[in-house]
Amino acid sequence: MKQIKAVDPRLLLFCMLLALPLFYVIDQPLVSRAIRFSVLLLASLLVVSTSMRHQLVQNWRGLPKLARYTVMGMTAMMVLSTVRTADTVEVRLFGLTPEYLGLLTWASFLAVAIGLTDIAQKAVRSKITLLVMLVCMLGSLYINQFYIRYGFRVSGLLLQATSMGMFACLAYAIGLKSISVHRHFLWKSMSGALACVAAATVVLTQSRVSYFVLAVLSAGAVVVAWRRSKIVVGIALVALLAVSVLPRLETNYFDRFGASSVNRGVSYRLSLYKTSGLDIVKHNSVVGNGANSLPPAINNQNEVPEDIKKSLQTGELFMSTHSLYFDVAYYFGLVSSVSLLVLTIIAAHRYVRSRGYFMLALFGILIANALCNTPSLELTLPYFMVLFAAFWPTKLADRHASKAT
Repeated sequence: MKQIKAVDPRLLLFCMLLALPLFYVIDQPLVSRAIRFSVLLLASLLVVSTSMRHQLVQNWRGLPKLARYTVMGMTAMMVLSTVRTADTVEVRLFGLTPEYLGLLTWASFLAVAIGLTDIAQKAVRSKITLLVMLVCMLGSLYINQFYIRYGFRVSGLLLQATSMGMFACLAYAIGLKSISVHRHFLWKSMSGALACVAAATVVLTQSRVSYFVLAVLSAGAVVVAWRRSKIVVGIALVALLAVSVLPRLETNYFDRFGASSVNRGVSYRLSLYKTSGLDIVKHNSVVGNGANSLPPAINNQNEVPEDIKKSLQTGELFMSTHSLYFDVAYYFGLVSSVSLLVLTIIAAHRYVRSRGYFMLALFGILIANALCNTPSLELTLPYFMVLFAAFWPTKLADRHASKAT
């Protein structure tokens, strides 16, 4: 009788957190985000208060001294910045609705990411992860059937189009990698299906940064798999062609790209960064304004350029600078933001040095999202998990993760 291997509960926890978009209530985005926030808090409690705590301590000790000191410094600034703010205790801990980026969220990001460091590299290649991503993609297309039919941007289970596009890029990379990893026809077929559905989802989000990331991933996949996998090369070439040609051929369907507001989007985004950067240097070089605080400069009509002022005059309020690093600087100070950026660069270098190109691809997607999109529970948590996974020795990661599968 064939013996059934027990599944490491931490692998299930990893996949549950990757599946945050599946915690969805129809037509209730605020409720959906509240549930996802609750799931994240529950996961962090499991990591720090159950038998998983032992592995959390081991993983913490396994980090390089630079990483540990940097995390301790960032944590101290997170607490100090949050204590100094005049916000209510509820806002300090939980953040503003519907982002839920309060102090507890950032602490949970760190605790969960470090607690799962040793299995992250293997878990992201697991069959459970493959299934989770496939369900997320199909579910997103299902709930947005009306959007797909009439050419509106698909926001899917991520509830925001750019975030949906970047999450789909993650699914696309995982699908392409799984084609090479799995030998069984069923799993190989599901991997190909995931890659195809994810690429289609990216196209339907009409997100320019997601298009760019998909094109880079596809080009890289063609180069890497040219003599190894005809299936990967074929899917990557079709995806590259689709993202490059379809918006130009079907101009009526993709009419968003012809709008003047989109065409000036790059200069608009740069104005946000410039205004926020100057304000951060002046007022938040060391201590921030507290977790999930509003960026003051870009919400002040007296300080912003004309294009941003027009948006503010319509009653629009900027909840974010559309960059993780600028937001962290506002929340916890410029020092914390620079520290996070330095850790990111070191982690990317470690992936390059160890030739972990698949993890580097995932990390590149998450960095692109961090640079150009608002922080979110669904994508900022994977960013931290992949970041800390870079500091776990590859051989140890494989050995620990093999026990999980």
